[in-house]
Amino acid sequence: MKIRYELWAGFLGLAAVMPVAFAEYFALDLPFFKITGFASILTTAFVFYGLIEEFFKLVFMMLIPAKNLRLSVFFALCLVCGFAFGGFETVIYLLTFLQKNRGAGINGIFAFVLLRLVTSVPIHVFCAGLSGLCIWTFKAAKCRRNVMPFFLAICMHGLYDFFAKYPSPFYYFIIPVILFAAINCRVYYMEFSGKGEKVNGSEKKVTDVSEKPL
Repeated sequence: MKIRYELWAGFLGLAAVMPVAFAEYFALDLPFFKITGFASILTTAFVFYGLIEEFFKLVFMMLIPAKNLRLSVFFALCLVCGFAFGGFETVIYLLTFLQKNRGAGINGIFAFVLLRLVTSVPIHVFCAGLSGLCIWTFKAAKCRRNVMPFFLAICMHGLYDFFAKYPSPFYYFIIPVILFAAINCRVYYMEFSGKGEKVNGSEKKVTDVSEKPL
């Protein structure tokens, strides 16, 4: 994998945060999203955090060049994009956290960042992987087009944010959601891998060790 591909994927992940932040700034100020009821939380989780965030990630990941790339490389680049998105989002939320908690010490900051690194960032990574696999089915000639990975990314992200809005014990349901997203990444990766690949007119048979299923 060429380093410029990794840098480009990371840049796309950072860039995807911008339209999401713009939409959040305006949409979440609407009266409906300020209501703390069940319907408002559910709609915010699935429509805004699920659909809108994953849609923008999908659009930006479509700019990752797939020509002459194996599935394993393209999938890894999508994971890098998701990691960059989740990491940049964590920085933004950290700044917001510091504004609202001016007296927060180093322990509070460390706990906040650590919590997001083991919860929010992984869900972004795995959802980006699912969306990337969806993109692959439209680029690889021998893969049947399949939008189910993208649909799952929306649902997993929506469920994650829905449970994250509630205190424990409901909050801890985010753990099986993250694991389920990771499992589905593996399931769809293995389904689409191990076959002859043809992307943008360049066909090749999977024979090297690096292309074996993860």
